[in-house]
Amino acid sequence: MKAIGTVGAAGALAFLAGQAVAGEPVTEAMFLDTHVGNCVAYAGPSSGRQCYAADGTTTYEDQSYGTDSGTWEYRDGQVCVKWSREVAESCNAYLREPDGTFSAATGYAWAVEG
Repeated sequence: MKAIGTVGAAGALAFLAGQAVAGEPVTEAMFLDTHVGNCVAYAGPSSGRQCYAADGTTTYEDQSYGTDSGTWEYRDGQVCVKWSREVAESCNAYLREPDGTFSAATGYAWAVEG
């Protein structure tokens, strides 16, 4: 889930490779309501769990990439994450799929836990 930083590395989320993009764009209000204060279980190029805190911090535990922490911000229709082990910030637009799961064009899909 690194896409939220470096998806390939383990932090962000995206939809499963080859899956059609059919969801609605996640707005800031939707992201705050569904993700902030919660964790998500994701799968894609790797799998794991990422949590978004209300104070703008985020953490992940990834099967391939281990753990990391960073900061998140919703900006210009995208969720931007800067991981402590990454040089560059990564920004991705999220989609809410018809079945209630989420995806991004990075190859990850996820469901909010809880």
